[in-house]
Amino acid sequence: MTTCGACGKAIKSADQITCCRKTCSHSYHYVCANMTSDLLKKQGSWTCPLCTSQRPKGDNSNTPIKPSEQSLVDDSERSNVTIRKQGTSTGLCEQPNTGNDEEELRPHVRNIIHQELSSIVRDLFNKEFKSFRDQLTGLENSIKFINSQYEDIKKLLSANSKEIKSVKDENKMLREDLLSLKARVKQLEDDNMRQQQWTRLQNIELVGIPESSDEETPNIVVKVANYVGVSVDSSDIEFAHRIQPRRGGTTAHPRTIVARLRQRSTKDAIVAAARKKRSVTAGDVGLGGEQNVNKNNKIYINEHLCKENKQLFKQCKLKCKEANYAFVWTKNCRIYVRRNPTSPPILITSTSDLKKIC
Repeated sequence: MTTCGACGKAIKSADQITCCRKTCSHSYHYVCANMTSDLLKKQGSWTCPLCTSQRPKGDNSNTPIKPSEQSLVDDSERSNVTIRKQGTSTGLCEQPNTGNDEEELRPHVRNIIHQELSSIVRDLFNKEFKSFRDQLTGLENSIKFINSQYEDIKKLLSANSKEIKSVKDENKMLREDLLSLKARVKQLEDDNMRQQQWTRLQNIELVGIPESSDEETPNIVVKVANYVGVSVDSSDIEFAHRIQPRRGGTTAHPRTIVARLRQRSTKDAIVAAARKKRSVTAGDVGLGGEQNVNKNNKIYINEHLCKENKQLFKQCKLKCKEANYAFVWTKNCRIYVRRNPTSPPILITSTSDLKKIC
């Protein structure tokens, strides 16, 4: 098989060109000789580069560039062959693609693949980034909306905090005023109670005196006082009257008589004498009503206590009964208790003093 004098590879008969010199036995590929079949027909003959180089020096512009190694190419690839024009100084034919085409193509293929991958990645990235950017824009709008809502809530909270602080301060002032007013009211109540009790220091109460239609209450007080041993006449009494409204149809519970004496000492003497006498009945002083049916009514002579002290005196009696206290009494409209005859007396002025009874 004939081999190419340039690339050293086998030559097909259709792709073979032979030197016109009889003494030359070299054959070449059309591509390696930088020649085509049409050009050969026009020229009529062709001299190989080796024979041409042996000629006397002259114009060698038609000498093809001799390649070192180059693979065969088909006729379809011959259009890629560069035909050197006359007048060029080189005598070698242009080196065609050789067996290193694969290695030479690898960077080009890699570059193409890189460009294609870059384009694909860029398109995908742009698509995904657009979606992400849209989501980010929506998120940003949501954050702006939430931030505006937060600012509104913060302003509202700030206003509410100021209002709450104002309400708290006002509430604190009102509490202080309330405590002050409570203390003031308590003081006024105590003062009023003491004032009322002070006006009653010269008064006595007569409980259990039967009622009659023609009675004279000052004369009744004189009779009771004289019976217990205190000499009193009507001139010693400022006034005497029953304090509750008249009860119709019953005489079982006659109304109390309150009498005011001109001298406090006379009042104290009557109360002390009545406690020593202990048991006094209506019949003892000649009082029994119109039909003398209530002559066995017991008569009690007490100091005239105000409403608050009466309630406190009642509570003292109940408390002393529970605690086995033997004595509960009043003196100068003040309440005292004593556990036994030898124990010291305890003054009770308010409900808080009831804790002393134990």
